[in-house]
Amino acid sequence: MKTLDKAIRELVTGHPFFKHLNSRYIHLLTDCAELVRFGPGEDIFREGQEADRLYLIHKGRVSLETFVPRMGATTVQTLGAGGALGWSWLYAPHRWQFSARALEPVEAIAFSAVSLREKIEENHDFGYDLLLRIGRVILERLQNTRRKLVEFYVGD
Repeated sequence: MKTLDKAIRELVTGHPFFKHLNSRYIHLLTDCAELVRFGPGEDIFREGQEADRLYLIHKGRVSLETFVPRMGATTVQTLGAGGALGWSWLYAPHRWQFSARALEPVEAIAFSAVSLREKIEENHDFGYDLLLRIGRVILERLQNTRRKLVEFYVGD
């Protein structure tokens, strides 16, 4: 096994998003994964653009943002190591619902959305497991967005 492949496997199996993942699914993930890096201030993705990846943050911090008229980019949530970015790739029209920007140097594992969708169709047990995990991410985003709305309308 190549050193990079081994490193990606270790990052995937050690990431909280995949805690207690059935070991039969590891190869499905590592087959479509790559290690990516972003510098401070660099966009990871932009709201409205094609959602083509699932990201698992290994190092660094990321600002998850949305555009608010008359206010500009507004942070909905800040994610760090152990966080997961991206669920928009799963649902048509496959457009990012938020923007993500590196606040400091970020290392992440990026999974190809096309490949993941194919693997979900081929292996429904894997798909069910992955959808449950993504569902938790969606719920977390919804709760954070709700908190931001309350802060906006009620104040601190």
